[in-house]
This record gives sequence, C-alpha cells and structure tokens, in this order.
Amino acid sequence: MKYKILISFITLLFISGCSDDDVNTEKSTIIGLWTLVNTTGTIAGINHQFVENEIIWTFNTNNTVTVVNNSTDENLQSGFPSGTYPYTIADNENIASCPQNITIQTAEFGCLSFYGNEMDINENIADGINYHFYKIIVPD
Repeated sequence: MKYKILISFITLLFISGCSDDDVNTEKSTIIGLWTLVNTTGTIAGINHQFVENEIIWTFNTNNTVTVVNNSTDENLQSGFPSGTYPYTIADNENIASCPQNITIQTAEFGCLSFYGNEMDINENIADGINYHFYKIIVPD
C-alpha cells in the first residue's frame, strides 16, 4: 500500500512540474506570417482597425521581419512601412507579466506576448502603442 501511495505521489509531482500555459514564451513561436488587425494606445486613445492581410509582418528564422504594409492612410498607427528589418527578442526578468521584450530595427517595442494564434507587441509605456496580430495559418 505504501508503494502505491509513493508512486502516486511521485507521478503527481511530475505532472504538476509540467506547465501548459496559454502564454507561450518560446522564441520560435513568432516565426511565420502575422496580420496586424488593431493598434491601440497613446494619450489620445487611438483604436485603429485594419483589414486582415492589409499589413503582414513575416518573422523569419534569420532574425529579420519582412513588413508588407498596404495601408494608404498615413494617419493610422500601422507600424513600419514595407521593408525588411532586424529584430531581437530578449527575456525580461523584471516584469512577470512581460516575459519577453522585442526590439525591431533600433526601436525597443517592449513586451511580446502570445495567446494561441494571437500576438501583442506592447510598448509598455503610458503613451505607447499596442500592436495586435493574428497568425496567418498556411494550409499544408
């Protein structure tokens, strides 16, 4: 009987040691195509909506992001113009709610968060912008 309890306890320890959080902090998660669907923030309280696939950011394995920005409204906060930019991702140990930071070109964008097939890049400052993306799933 003691062995069954011991085995059950050890099994419980192994299971509870594993984590399956909704927020995925693996750096490989960003690789792929993302459509910018919404930008919010700033002191003015912007809330700009974009048509899916109007603005696509493709994060590549060579630490570059290729932006195709077809937005014609220069008054909207749509991120970068079309082009290819270097990016880096760094672990953030200072803010528990922000496990990673992202820098694109030389701009420190702040917090990088994943929620299933959605991603936020949040400048994490009072007058900053939050960029909200959906992952573009390419059929096999």
